[in-house]
This record gives sequence, structure tokens and C-alpha cells, in this order.
Amino acid sequence: MVAYYQQVGRAGRALDAAYGVLLSGREETEITDYFIESAFPSRDEVEQVVAALEGSPEGLSIREIEAEVNVSHGRISKTMQLLSLESPAPVAWQDAKWQLTAATLDESFWERADRLTALRRAEQSQMQEYVRLASGHMEYLIRALDGEAGDLSPPKMPPLPVSADPESVRDAVVFLRRSSLPFDPKRQWPNRKWIDARHRAEPGRALCVWGDAGWGNLVHRGKYRDLRFSDELVDACATLVRDWRPAPFPRWVTAVPSRHRPDLVPDFARRLARSLRLPFREVLVKEQDRPEQKTMENSDQQARNVLGSIRVDRGSML
Repeated sequence: MVAYYQQVGRAGRALDAAYGVLLSGREETEITDYFIESAFPSRDEVEQVVAALEGSPEGLSIREIEAEVNVSHGRISKTMQLLSLESPAPVAWQDAKWQLTAATLDESFWERADRLTALRRAEQSQMQEYVRLASGHMEYLIRALDGEAGDLSPPKMPPLPVSADPESVRDAVVFLRRSSLPFDPKRQWPNRKWIDARHRAEPGRALCVWGDAGWGNLVHRGKYRDLRFSDELVDACATLVRDWRPAPFPRWVTAVPSRHRPDLVPDFARRLARSLRLPFREVLVKEQDRPEQKTMENSDQQARNVLGSIRVDRGSML
């Protein structure tokens, strides 16, 4: 609330009156949740890291820890940094590796983490309450900052419209769906060795990123509600490929298989192939059940999760 008050206080500087428009969406809660939940490592993450170090008395680098635990690089780094700041510290950085010390992590670490997390949750809840107000925003801000609201006299200004012009909404949707997002291939193996250029994938294009304001809702709905991606998404991807004009142009379309949703992506790929007037070929065959790839938190775990689970049917490539 203090940070918000400082920002909105700049809105009417050197003016007799000014509108303040707060744009609130579901994504802001997701963002603040992320920062609150990632501020401290979880007990499970600490236990995994400590167990990995116990098995390596000579110590481990961050990359070597990644190979042992299903925790992201960033989370491992933060865990080690926070633990090393404790007094006495249960870990120490020596000879370019993290090693365990004779100390153990005191329970006060978790008490402090719980206290600060609760404070951040209270601040988040306060802002959410502010967003839901129909009126009295300035009074709320003043009381939240331990001030006396007294008799406020808001400037007499006409209210802003609360709905958008339908044509402007359509234009905005078209604008958000215009994108063809480039993405670069991986240049290193999980062991940080460079991938030979002969084995490296070509740069690609993506229609959207997960949850974006353009195509994101249709992708989410197709995956979790309809269990089938819409024809609108097929048409959009076909248009993306035609406008992109990769050289050489693809000769066939395939799909990465899944045993969790075996028909979802292949069905989409078949329809996309028809739209592009290309054959669909089941080149990749999933032979083993593995956890969903999105549950793998770092590149080492992602590679291990895939390795040996998919077979290439070279006959289908002819």
C-alpha cells in the first residue's frame, strides 16, 4: 500500500485535478503470488539439496545439484545464498562448490520465513480489498497509512466511462493476435556442452505464449475444457506458417505424442497439415509413460524425463 500510494501521488502533481485509473486483472495476483511463494525455499527443496550435498562430501556446483534434484536453477541458487547467510551457516562456498558444514539449519529460519510470508500475504489482501472498493479510495489509503481521513473534498470531475466501444475491443483483439513470436533453439546440452550445428534445431515461430491476452484463452480452453483445439487456432497457425515462409518449406507435419492426452495435439496437427496441404506423419512414438514435462524444473531433469521415452519411426519420414 505504501508503494502504491507513492506512485499515485505523482499522478496529479502540478495539476489541480487528475484521473487515476487502476487496471486490475487476474494476472496481477498470479504475479504477486509468484514473488511471495518464491521468496524463500520450501522445506522440501532444502531437504533435497541437503540430501544431494550429503551424498557428495567433496561438494557440488549448482549445475551438479540440478542433476540430482528436481528444482530449478534459480531456486537452487536462492536456497544456497539464503542458507549461506545464516549464522552459523549450514552450507559454505569452497573451491567453486557448495559444501555442507557442521552446522544445521535452525528452526528460526523457518519462523522468519513464515512471518515475512504472512506479512506479504496481508499486504496483498489489503490491495485486493482496495481494488474491490466502489468508492472511498482516498479515505481507505489514508487510514491504511495510519492517517485521519477527515473531510475530503474530491474534485468535481465527470466520471469516466465504464465500458469500451465494441469496435475498439475488436481492434484490440486483432492487435493482440497479430503476433508471430520467434524462438531460438537450444544451443547447449544439459551438461553445458555446445550442440553441434548439424544437430541443432532451426529457429521457430510460436503463435502465442501460455496465458497471453491474444490466443492464450483459446489455447487454455482447448486443452482443459474442450479437450480439442478450435479451428480458429488451426487457421491462425496456418496463416502464421504461410506468412513466415520458412525456407525450405516443410514437407510434412508431425506432433510430439503424449500418453496423458493422446489425441489432443495429433488431432490439431492433422487439421493443420490439411490446411497447409501437407501430409501428416506420426514420426515420433511415445513408448514409456513419464511425468508431464512441465513438472520438470530444470534442463537436466527435463532431458532425463524424455530420454528413452520416444522412438523415431524413420519409415514414416519417407
